[in-house]
Amino acid sequence: MMSPCTNYLRSLTITNHPVETGANINDHAFINPTELTMLIGVSDVATSIISGQFSQGQSRSLEAFKVLQMLQEQRVPVQVMCKFGLFKNMLVETISVPDDYTTKYALKATVALKEIQPKL
Repeated sequence: MMSPCTNYLRSLTITNHPVETGANINDHAFINPTELTMLIGVSDVATSIISGQFSQGQSRSLEAFKVLQMLQEQRVPVQVMCKFGLFKNMLVETISVPDDYTTKYALKATVALKEIQPKL
């Protein structure tokens, strides 16, 4: 199942070295790690697509939130498949969760992930 990526960021850093006179020297460039942002929703009242998914506790939305926290705290690399492709070695960088009357029985989280570069 594909996850919806609400934002995809890929950037290039071009080095910049000032010299005494004339223009700065730009002699190198590198690709920065890919960054993805996803909007994740889990309802306490909807039936699960996968039997037993997030059913250990009283609230499926809170269990899903705990999984997101665990992935972030333990720095577990995850794979994300979206329309832009398959992204490996992604870490949960930020989790933003509103808590208001619309999320009383649900989780609506904005999760930002960043690619890590494996050691060579």
